[in-house]
Amino acid sequence: NVGGICSWLAGRTQVLLGDDALMSRRLPREPALPKQLRQRTQKEKKRSVYDEDESSPRPPSAAKRTREAQEALAGENIMSRCAGVLSLLELRDVSGWFLAPVPLDDVPDYAEIISEPMDFSTIRKKLSAGEYDDDPLSFAEDVRKVYQNAVVYNWSPDHECHVAARQGLSEFERLFEKVLRKDSTPEPAARGKKRGAAAVGGAEESGASGS
Repeated sequence: NVGGICSWLAGRTQVLLGDDALMSRRLPREPALPKQLRQRTQKEKKRSVYDEDESSPRPPSAAKRTREAQEALAGENIMSRCAGVLSLLELRDVSGWFLAPVPLDDVPDYAEIISEPMDFSTIRKKLSAGEYDDDPLSFAEDVRKVYQNAVVYNWSPDHECHVAARQGLSEFERLFEKVLRKDSTPEPAARGKKRGAAAVGGAEESGASGS
């Protein structure tokens, strides 16, 4: 009996070893970990925000972009003020709907409903190329078109894009008033004369109402 048991164990061991050998042939061996990670060559090196030892330009923060846009809005050049308005609109939390052209592959019927598409990136290119000349009203027409198209296509008042478009249009009109108001501010002397005339007129009206 003892001899039989020993023979059985020996045979079982051989079977198990055979199974392990079979598995080792089927499964590739796990590669050994390198002792040291390969360093990038000079040609392979690219600027990255993760490389602390490399001076890489980082995109400006939202706060910095907002400050620069507000400075542009307060500037002397009227089209630079328009560019400042566009930057402030681009920085809004819900501006993602309007930053780039509507992808027609994803929205195949958009061109059937909207005859004149417009978006912020297109307006930015037109500003940079000087296509608006010194006409802020043409710039305003394109910005309004962005929001109006969104309202027309996303007709439901509860739709996120519809709501964002109406809010964005309201904000644009508020900002655009600053663009025009700065350009139409009268000279100090003229403003003083108008103020005096207004005061006289007000006094006459108050006298008439009193009588």
